Amino acid sequence: MNKYTSRLNHLIDRRVMKGALYAEVYKLDKEFSYEGYTLENELLESITKSKDSEILKYVNEACNEVDKRYTEKSFSEGKRIQNQLNKVLDNVCYKYQGSLSNNTHIKASSDIDLLVLLEKYILNSKKEIKDLKDECDNHLQLSFPKVNVTRGSKTIKLKGGSLSREIDVVPSHWDSNEDFRKPVCILDEDSDDIHTNTPFYHNQLLESKDLESEGYFKKGVRLLKNIKVDLEKDINKELKISSYEIVAFLYLIDFCIPKGFSNRALVPFLVKSLNNILKMNNLFDLQVPDKSRKIIRNNQILDDLKLLINELKGIESELVKDENKGLQFSLLAATPKAWGDE
Repeated sequence: MNKYTSRLNHLIDRRVMKGALYAEVYKLDKEFSYEGYTLENELLESITKSKDSEILKYVNEACNEVDKRYTEKSFSEGKRIQNQLNKVLDNVCYKYQGSLSNNTHIKASSDIDLLVLLEKYILNSKKEIKDLKDECDNHLQLSFPKVNVTRGSKTIKLKGGSLSREIDVVPSHWDSNEDFRKPVCILDEDSDDIHTNTPFYHNQLLESKDLESEGYFKKGVRLLKNIKVDLEKDINKELKISSYEIVAFLYLIDFCIPKGFSNRALVPFLVKSLNNILKMNNLFDLQVPDKSRKIIRNNQILDDLKLLINELKGIESELVKDENKGLQFSLLAATPKAWGDE
């Protein structure tokens, strides 16, 4: 099994809740639910019927979004938590943040970040957020006795039991009623500090970028995130560059998409564009989309970006080799016989 057949198999495992590797498409587990079987079968059938090479199949699938039915299931699990919390909480609203909320997630069973927001603007809000977190924690422990409910420094994590997704409940409140970016305040109990971020403004920026790029911005994000996960599996080591930083680097790129652009063309385009970013004089001053911080906070992030670029270069080389093989075969087939009857 070559490298990209293996990576394609791993990608398929991420993209379905449970399932056979595509190489074992005719040995599907009969215990799958009907919905799970249907989703898996649709994906496997589309891949096995494709005439593309393994490397191009990998690129295409790595760019594609997770099936909307899996995403809808994730949000429905978040709704279950909302419904329970609504029984004891007043004057709160619920919002989502993270890759699931902006459609750059790459797993069928992606985690969910559920913000529980006090619907008021508060100064010196540590106590209010802590009280909200206590109330959420106590009620979730009682409501989901078979679920592992763990209180962290910023979130309450729910995992297992009747839940098909991991969910991070994030008690928080609005920072200001005047800032168009709608900042959110979150308490870090370990450091006793309030942290502010702008998840909705961030998502708005990504959506605008994606529309301008005809969808290739988010395709590029998913491609790099899939490459990162597969590379980590190959080298048995976690890269320190985060999904947020991958998004930030790609956000800097000017996606001038010519007519006839494709997922195949995206690979060399990203290699060239990311290398151009590395050459920028203000590299260490570059900021994330909402300008809240610098992208490169340590050298490891930069080193890991270079690893991802090298992986993209490797994919580009394999694509070229594959195309040359096809060209050589076509030329050979078109060459007149050098012997026998004319």
